[in-house]
Amino acid sequence: PGSADRLFALARQGHDTASALVGRHAADVGRLAAAVAAVLDPGLIVLGGSTGTDPQLLPGVRAELGRLSWPTEVVSSTVGDLGTVVGAARLAVARGVQTVTDGAGAKD
Repeated sequence: PGSADRLFALARQGHDTASALVGRHAADVGRLAAAVAAVLDPGLIVLGGSTGTDPQLLPGVRAELGRLSWPTEVVSSTVGDLGTVVGAARLAVARGVQTVTDGAGAKD
């Protein structure tokens, strides 16, 4: 297939090769998540983007992570492709509020 969307569509339709590729990708992501968990111990890993939020990926990622690491929750993002932008905006707002409130307390 020419795109990840088409690959996932073929896998949903039961195409054996596409299903195997999705499974292999899920295992790869699960191994990457295990490496992240080993270093950072995040407690929660959120899969995002058009590939990461495809429901076919989540079980394989969870299985591989569970095989290689201690229990870590894995979920799919609900903000779609805008996760990075939404996260950056929330951090910017939080930093702005902190700057304003810390500055106001210093003048008292």
